[in-house]
Amino acid sequence: MQALPGASERKIQRLGGSSLIVTIPKAWARRVGLKPGDNVIVIDDGDSLRIMPSRRVNGSSGLSVRVRYGSALKSVGLIRLARCSLVFGYKRLVVEATVSHRESLMEEVQELEEEMGDAVESITFNGDELIVEFSDAAQQDRSRLLKAVNSSIQEILDAIDEKARLGASTGRPSIDVHRVYAELMRSLIASTTMASGKAAAELVAMGMIHQLIELALALYDATPTGAPDVSEAVSKLKLAVSEALGGLAAGSTKRTINAVEAAEEVMRWAREEGNAAYHGIIYSLALIVKNLALKALCSIAIPA
Repeated sequence: MQALPGASERKIQRLGGSSLIVTIPKAWARRVGLKPGDNVIVIDDGDSLRIMPSRRVNGSSGLSVRVRYGSALKSVGLIRLARCSLVFGYKRLVVEATVSHRESLMEEVQELEEEMGDAVESITFNGDELIVEFSDAAQQDRSRLLKAVNSSIQEILDAIDEKARLGASTGRPSIDVHRVYAELMRSLIASTTMASGKAAAELVAMGMIHQLIELALALYDATPTGAPDVSEAVSKLKLAVSEALGGLAAGSTKRTINAVEAAEEVMRWAREEGNAAYHGIIYSLALIVKNLALKALCSIAIPA
């Protein structure tokens, strides 16, 4: 029988009176971040078994992201990579480094400890690997911050919908959008003093959540009073934003796929209408939501 790629033959051993055990490849366990005491899921496929790490509620937090240290990583920076890993729910960052890189890497490790503080549970060297373990508290704070962002953006979209439905003489919407926007941005800025907030601020620096907030405010300002055609698009946008940020916070593949589909529907609508400035803003907003959801989807479904 021709061997399958990556296959190895292992002997079944007896444990106790009736239990049977078999070892798993050490290289695979290291790649996915398993250690003694961790749980795995065993799936009976009839003539074969599948084994995978047991994911916790927040999705990929039990998994590792693995990179090789070199010129590309040096240009990105260890701190930036660690923040992004934390944002996307990874529990562990593994950096493969040769002895020649150890000195320059140690300088970045010191900066990482100072910058990320309590978000990092431990930093250890194991042979040619630098292993950064993130704390559970940081993961929880990250989820809370993403949920707060989602809540504020939903408020702004509600105000857009209310404004679009108002008649010319009905008055102003009941929600003070600029106050919600200001409070949200203050919250994000203040969170940079917290370890988990720095991770969320990394997404702001990448231009995703920040642009989402800015465009939501721009859409509110550009939407004319009494524009009922906007309401349906806003309803879909609310769903897309909720599913994208919720999926990112919870590590849910299903929610991120829902976000992509809802965002694409809004983009199609905006292309077909496309005769006012706010249609372009709606299209751009939906495009950012879609890209955010796709990035979250890749990080959940295809862990490194």
